[in-house]
Amino acid sequence: MKFIRCLLFAAFAATGAAATEPPRERLPFNDGWKFTRGDHPDTGNALDYERVRLWVLPTGDELLNYLPVPRARSDGMPGGRPIQYARADFDDGAWRALTLPHDWAIEGPFDQQLSGDTGKLPYADVGWYRKKFTLPASDAGRRVHLEFDGAMSYALVWCNGEFVGGWPYGYTSWRVDLTRFLKPGAENTLAVRLDNPRESSRWYPGAGLYRNVWLSKSGDVAVARWGVAVTTPQVSAESALVNVAVTLDNLTAEPAEVQAVVRLFAADADGRAVGEPVAESAPQGHACPPAGRRTSPTRSS
Repeated sequence: MKFIRCLLFAAFAATGAAATEPPRERLPFNDGWKFTRGDHPDTGNALDYERVRLWVLPTGDELLNYLPVPRARSDGMPGGRPIQYARADFDDGAWRALTLPHDWAIEGPFDQQLSGDTGKLPYADVGWYRKKFTLPASDAGRRVHLEFDGAMSYALVWCNGEFVGGWPYGYTSWRVDLTRFLKPGAENTLAVRLDNPRESSRWYPGAGLYRNVWLSKSGDVAVARWGVAVTTPQVSAESALVNVAVTLDNLTAEPAEVQAVVRLFAADADGRAVGEPVAESAPQGHACPPAGRRTSPTRSS
């Protein structure tokens, strides 16, 4: 068979409690945000990166393959005290309502005193975003992540007044785990602070939540984020050999018996699957250890 375009689906089956969990959802989360420039007057230098970095750095531990378990963030509260704009009960009624993506610098005004390398636009500043949303009661027990395609820069995230995590680099996607901070069936409040240093770029960097934001929901046993790796070591006009490795996360306290199932479909011009699978692989199950990961290599041809 000649493969013009193919679409891959990876799923898994699990035994025990994980077998009854609903499928993964990834929902657009761009609407309903409030925005303001600058910090609250009483913030001072409490949120300078050198003061909060030990709370921020563990956010990226899931990307590191040399840590047996993620690092615990520092105890206490970043800044050493409640931050007014992060409080769940803060009145943001006077803030500007907007829909993401949003770049506060591209709105101007141009300033001839600024560097021409960065477009003479006012990117260097602090900006805050807040959003209120209700999480369905049916999401109790699910794993919920807030995913950012890009946030410029030195981002800090609070949920219901509690610090969640952050990410310093403005050009890459990242996420924070909201699960233990959320109130299913009730209103929740998010606050995101960004800080763009003046001496940080040789070109126009953008500013703010300038890419899409998503709310991702899954079970405690699930295909890991970016957990599907595909290689095609043999390809000809008649056939192809496709190797697929699926990485699963088990965030429970018990081992889970899991099975990764991979199906390849022909894809139409819009990238949608058509017809029956052209190839499928369902190897024997694996034990996914508690609080760990298991990578299951599979092959379809």
